[in-house]
Amino acid sequence: MITAWAIALAVATATVALPSALLLRSRRRAIAPTRTGSGTPGLLEVACLTGGPLRVADTVITVMADDGRITVTTDGMLEVLSPVTYDPVERALLKCCGDRWSCTIRGARMALLGAPAVRDIQSALMTGGLLAPSGPGPAGRRAGRLHTAGLTAATLMASALLLATRTYPVPFSLLACVACGVALRLAIRVRWSRATPAGRRAARAAHPTGPAGRVALEGPSALPDGVLRDQLFRAAKPERTDKSLGAGSGFGPMCSFPTCSSHGHVCGSHSGCGGGCGGGP
Repeated sequence: MITAWAIALAVATATVALPSALLLRSRRRAIAPTRTGSGTPGLLEVACLTGGPLRVADTVITVMADDGRITVTTDGMLEVLSPVTYDPVERALLKCCGDRWSCTIRGARMALLGAPAVRDIQSALMTGGLLAPSGPGPAGRRAGRLHTAGLTAATLMASALLLATRTYPVPFSLLACVACGVALRLAIRVRWSRATPAGRRAARAAHPTGPAGRVALEGPSALPDGVLRDQLFRAAKPERTDKSLGAGSGFGPMCSFPTCSSHGHVCGSHSGCGGGCGGGP
């Protein structure tokens, strides 16, 4: 009996305890900051933490609509009234409007989803430990595979001991260790590409104001009833694929790069997809 307990202890240590420790360390490293945070996150950073890139798009549309630089029509179009931008994400939004200075809200949201300016926000949040990466790194994947293999081996060993000894305490103790390993894995799971615990605390500590602040924290549902709220909700729905969305459906140009001067980044049109915006002061 002592030998069986010794075997169970050795198996539990080698297949459950050590792999669990490695997995725990890899998960903590995945969301650990690589530099000291720069304080309270800004408006678009809060939007990214609470709702991801599409929330960033909704927020920047709300910012520019609220101060009258763009308007949103009832047919889902975004029209530029004053081509002035104050940050890279706003400039990325105007890049969708082309020489007609208009595009669909759906098109603008999809374009911002992969815009470099939005990816820069995500990268900064990941570096600060506020946003989890899109997936585990090589070390994390190895730790996960080792943990899975260890739990499988421990389960098989418990079954073998049960058949060989015809006793229950030792195999069941080993299975209890396996259950603890499974519980640990569930407890430390990382929600990839989502806010980390530190990121959620930072978002709660931020208090952005105005309609855009409400959108950043809660989404378009926080807006009062109106055209902007309705069109943001409509743009978030899956796109219809029937033939009624053919020519003349109101879908404007998807991409055209404006040129920018240095005063508040006033953008003028440049048709086609050549050239980009230069930086301002």
